[in-house]
Amino acid sequence: MKQQFKNTAFYLVTFLLLTFVGGQTLYAQEPTSEIYNVSSLAYSPDGTKIAVGGGKQDCVGKPVKPGELSNYAIRILETATGKVLTTLEGHTCSTNSISWDSSGVYLASGGNDGSIRIWDVTNGSKVSVFGATGSDGEAEPFEGVTWNPITSEIAGFQGRAILILDPFTGHLIKQVTDSQDRHRITAIAWNPDGDLLAAATLSNTIKIWNVATDNLDEPSLSFGTTPVTSILWSPDGSRILTGGEDGTLNIFDATSGKILVSLSGHTQPIPSIAWSKDGSRIASASWDGTVRVWDVNTGYQINLFTNTLPIIAIDWSPDNLNLAYGGTGSRSVTIVKSSQYLTELTPSPNVTIEP
Repeated sequence: MKQQFKNTAFYLVTFLLLTFVGGQTLYAQEPTSEIYNVSSLAYSPDGTKIAVGGGKQDCVGKPVKPGELSNYAIRILETATGKVLTTLEGHTCSTNSISWDSSGVYLASGGNDGSIRIWDVTNGSKVSVFGATGSDGEAEPFEGVTWNPITSEIAGFQGRAILILDPFTGHLIKQVTDSQDRHRITAIAWNPDGDLLAAATLSNTIKIWNVATDNLDEPSLSFGTTPVTSILWSPDGSRILTGGEDGTLNIFDATSGKILVSLSGHTQPIPSIAWSKDGSRIASASWDGTVRVWDVNTGYQINLFTNTLPIIAIDWSPDNLNLAYGGTGSRSVTIVKSSQYLTELTPSPNVTIEP
């Protein structure tokens, strides 16, 4: 039993560190492991678990010994204790995105190895795989994957195409592509009703498709913006939030495409954003090493969390009480109280709120 505990501690170790400042830290890998990037994370629908994906940015990890996890394994952590509940082994390159289904039983993951994988989190088994399964790093990466909040479909993007898949068979249901836009997609998101899909592309436009009724070669709405690195719908589906390559956050009217709010403060790209479930606050994670929390109605920045390294993944807990984030060169996920506020609230330096 002692040796078994020692091996578990060496290969899977998850430490829980309760700090007096900065919140709670959950470790996704043992301190002696090779460099690890937390590139994706997501709370389970009930908030009791956090799925953490990442690994080295290249596809060459150290050799895996029998009984050892690869650098690219997804960890399912217990939120309260940091204990590793399940490990999902299969990706051969870094995991770019992960998404839970509404039941909290299944998890979808997309990776630089060119595959989308569906997992049963209750037992760690693989349900299906779509795409490449090699480890040479030459496959087209899946840079985003998201579970439809209503149906069992999942969407992932690869290059300039969005693929909608049956998660239980891995079969392609339909492909969404703008025939007039030859640029790569940078981010996608389902609306809360699961019938509209928004995508940002390197042509500096946001496109919205009604995937049930539209001509899938032409979006129903398209509007211009600055280069976008992350995109998200508001909880009520009326607005779209984007994080920009220039460090700017924009909130758009989802019907007209009009910019309602612009927020500045970050100095580098914003790869991950989160909207509180009650719709009152947004959080943004940036390569500048900061997490910023904003009041949606006033445009005020109400909190700031800093890190020495870029932060590239963030999620809000389902009860709106906590934020979890992680980034490059770190094996940890930090959980902070989202109810904390700055002593003095100040608006964004260049906040613009349209009537």
